[in-house]
Amino acid sequence: MGSGPEPPLAIMPTAYVCDLIIPKGYSQMKRSEQVAYWLAAVEKEYAGLIANGTWESMRVVDLPTGANVVNCHLVFTIKRKSAP
Repeated sequence: MGSGPEPPLAIMPTAYVCDLIIPKGYSQMKRSEQVAYWLAAVEKEYAGLIANGTWESMRVVDLPTGANVVNCHLVFTIKRKSAP
């Protein structure tokens, strides 16, 4: 029902996605057999955050007095289908 050919949906074959073990945190990811896959995903996500101006990195000593600092953490998962 679309107006043209469908774009490819998978970055990697399903067999490989099924073999991925989803890490519970950064240190577990670093010890994972799939560390290259997860590091590429982290780098892509980080680049997107920086490009969108979501936040900026600052040294703690450069923060203004009373600054509202937000901590962050990584959540690893597998996107089954991306939005168009």
